[in-house]
Amino acid sequence: MGAADIWRSAKHYIDQYGLLAEFQAGNRAAECNAAGDMDGVRVWKAIYDAIDEVRRVEMRDGERLQ
Repeated sequence: MGAADIWRSAKHYIDQYGLLAEFQAGNRAAECNAAGDMDGVRVWKAIYDAIDEVRRVEMRDGERLQ
């Protein structure tokens, strides 16, 4: 999964789950870890980090998440 896909996934999770987006992405990473899917863990960790970065930028700019 490329960087653009990571950012699109992060945006999708923010749109779908709002303030629970990081929690949901963390759960997916944990599910992958439990299944021994280390590639999945890396992808979901990247999505989690992207969600965090989007929120920091939006908060810095004074914008609110919907």
